[in-house]
Amino acid sequence: MISDNRSEVQRVLLLTLGLNLIVLVIKIVVSWANGSLSLLADALHSVTDSANNVVGLVAVKFASPLPDRDHLRASQV
Repeated sequence: MISDNRSEVQRVLLLTLGLNLIVLVIKIVVSWANGSLSLLADALHSVTDSANNVVGLVAVKFASPLPDRDHLRASQV
């Protein structure tokens, strides 16, 4: 039986993206208020985390729950 859990994965990725963006904004505000370059660098790291979530969302959009021909037999067992 083929299970399609793409909607759950998408929901988790959207939630994580939202949380990453909140953390990004907080880090930028605190970095600006304190003049901390290390915190600003960490905020840029949060940008890459958010970008990874976007890549995951794109991958989920184009993913198929159906097995390809190389995995068809394994799913029928």
